[in-house]
Amino acid sequence: MQNPDRNVIYYPNKLYKIEIGQSIKDDEANKYLQEANLAIHKVLEINKTPDSIFTIDFPKNLLNKLPDNVKSKVTKELNTTDIRILTATVALAQKAKAEGKLTFIEKLDEAYFEINLKELYEYAGLSKTKYGRFDVKQKGFIRDSLINLHFKHFFILTNTDKKETMQIKQLVRVYEYEKKKGLSDKETVKLTVNGMFCNFEKTDNNTYFNLPSDINTRIRKINTGRQNPSIELFIKTIYRAKHYAKESTVSYTESKLIELLNMERYKESRHHGRIVTTLNKSFETAKKLGILEKWKEEIDKWGNKKFIFFLC
Repeated sequence: MQNPDRNVIYYPNKLYKIEIGQSIKDDEANKYLQEANLAIHKVLEINKTPDSIFTIDFPKNLLNKLPDNVKSKVTKELNTTDIRILTATVALAQKAKAEGKLTFIEKLDEAYFEINLKELYEYAGLSKTKYGRFDVKQKGFIRDSLINLHFKHFFILTNTDKKETMQIKQLVRVYEYEKKKGLSDKETVKLTVNGMFCNFEKTDNNTYFNLPSDINTRIRKINTGRQNPSIELFIKTIYRAKHYAKESTVSYTESKLIELLNMERYKESRHHGRIVTTLNKSFETAKKLGILEKWKEEIDKWGNKKFIFFLC
């Protein structure tokens, strides 16, 4: 499927589910324990070599089965910049495809294209100083995040020959990654990304939802202080809900939002105040973006707090 609107990107549901830690169904988690153990062993061995910092992004239902000492060695949560870089890379891949500058390798379900760092900074939402330049420190965060994604493996379910298989591999690969520090804004970076970023030819609109191509810039203008990945995930959750909603409202229990927005750490440490603060800021951000009109709290029939969101 070719995207005729350059102001909109097709954001893959598969990628959204990876970001919220739900790429594997709960009743299928045990099925992939062997693959998980093999991946852990491989990463631990690779990381014995100098300059290797590979990590694995586990679905929550597998992550919860890992001992703490293993988690600390092989896992690292996606932060706000990582999520924005994934979003920016989807936008840039689809832009390259629209311009005929992307090569799709069907056998590997991967796509190859080139970007310059200036484009990446723009799509990641970086603002310029009064002198028309990007902030040096912020550029460094973007470059570091891109390299971190190169070293991160993800659980990716693929359908080949009517068979569902699990692959634990990179979503983004950076060619000659070790040379990508200290580059000028105009330099070109060669990337290979998973096919989910841009290949919708054989699927329908149930595989993606629409996001504004400048969503990172919009969020950054609204939230200028310390960034929070949970807010980024809430915005995607509401855009996804809007894409599929048949009514003007959607609802989530508080516990479901805590799960979707990866806020279990606050719950485990009994920092309920941080949950409330993050949720309120998420809702306000969505309202300022023009995707939420208002919201209200209710108690459902099971006694759980529930939020009803009125979509714009």
